[in-house]
Amino acid sequence: MRNALLTIHFQAQWRACKAVYPGVQTSIILACGTPIGSMMVQRIKSEARLVDIVLLPEHRNRGIGALLVRMLIAESIELQIPLRLSVLKSDRAIHLFERLGLGLTSCDELHCEMAFEPAKAKWAASR
Repeated sequence: MRNALLTIHFQAQWRACKAVYPGVQTSIILACGTPIGSMMVQRIKSEARLVDIVLLPEHRNRGIGALLVRMLIAESIELQIPLRLSVLKSDRAIHLFERLGLGLTSCDELHCEMAFEPAKAKWAASR
């Protein structure tokens, strides 16, 4: 029952994201061959957008998410396009994104938009 509900949820999320973010790509995050999360990224000529990243609770705070975001930042630098994302104001991940070099571009009551701009950034791979 749990797997069926998760499948239905994933399919609904995928359809909604695909409608809002054409061409969005979903990656399953694996650890030793076991799925531990997923990441959705939209890449267009002018920007990359991290649409969603989620890890199972027991795999959080181990540097996995930071590594994946660093990889997107490196891609952003290589292609000289901004990396953008939207995050809930209450999400602790805001601090991770800031630490990795993304800056706040706007906020409303619920969400903050953040971006890494390679042309403006002094980013070091050691972050």
